[in-house]
Amino acid sequence: MTLLPFAAAQPESEPTATEPDKPALIDRLQKRVANTVDGSARWVDQFFGDNRYGPSETGAYGRLSVLPHWYEYRGVEWETRFRAYLPLENINHRLHAMIGRGDEDELINHDHGFEELVPSETGEDEWLVGLGYRPPWGESDRWSLGAGVQLEWPLDPYLRLSYRYLHHFNDNNLVRFRQTIFWRNSEKFGGNTSIDLERRISQDNLVRLSNWFKVSDDTERVRYNARLSLYRNLQDDRGAVLALGIRGDTGDVVQVRDYGVYAVYRQKMWREWFYGQVLTGVAMYREDSWPERELALIFGIGFEMFFSANDFQEGDWLDLRDVRSRW
Repeated sequence: MTLLPFAAAQPESEPTATEPDKPALIDRLQKRVANTVDGSARWVDQFFGDNRYGPSETGAYGRLSVLPHWYEYRGVEWETRFRAYLPLENINHRLHAMIGRGDEDELINHDHGFEELVPSETGEDEWLVGLGYRPPWGESDRWSLGAGVQLEWPLDPYLRLSYRYLHHFNDNNLVRFRQTIFWRNSEKFGGNTSIDLERRISQDNLVRLSNWFKVSDDTERVRYNARLSLYRNLQDDRGAVLALGIRGDTGDVVQVRDYGVYAVYRQKMWREWFYGQVLTGVAMYREDSWPERELALIFGIGFEMFFSANDFQEGDWLDLRDVRSRW
């Protein structure tokens, strides 16, 4: 067989090196946040011993949420929630630091606590930093201690003691209880109480009655929030919730600020650790100076990103999410 002349003249092409694909913007953002937070934890921890972080260590982790919304009579408001947990292994394996922005009561509890379906009525987010400690009392993590400060002038430090209890009546029914006792410079002594009753009515449906109360020496009144919710798993990383809610403060002129019905649709977007949601609702709302209530429409969108300094495998993010509010 004779080769064609031009075939012999053709030089063998050199394999061209292909540059690795640049990570998408959303991946770079998530990694930048995680590495910045984790670097801060390691910098502080190194003053108390050798760097003992390894590939198996959890490292710093947390979540970042952006929740713009429109509430009739209050206008457009933005809520930015940020929470990061920073392990301090060299000091004590039971100790961690926390930095967060959001509702101050939720942050002082050092966990997700009573998660608002609709934005808080004040719309004022605060920055707090603190330390959490799990004492070796018993065989569970029911008890925790904490201390921190709100980052505004004048500084507003706090101390807290929390107790959590979870009881399963059977495979479909449970009660969840949490009590936090705190001292805060601006409020003196006080307490937060949350009680949830849950019933799973089918494989994809769950009903929850949630109640939250707060009292303190400074206000001598009760701030409360209660709702009845139906959670629906829509499969394919999608979910929805329909809720009836009421909230208020016994120390206000109008003790019931608003009550209404709300619907939230939520789904995973693009990544295992990124979620989007849409909120719509209608409430009977009243300001202290109003003679009667007015019907108020509510609409909002939101995005939430979970982050970790380590590369988590698919499914591991469930350990970082609060299942109570993520359905």
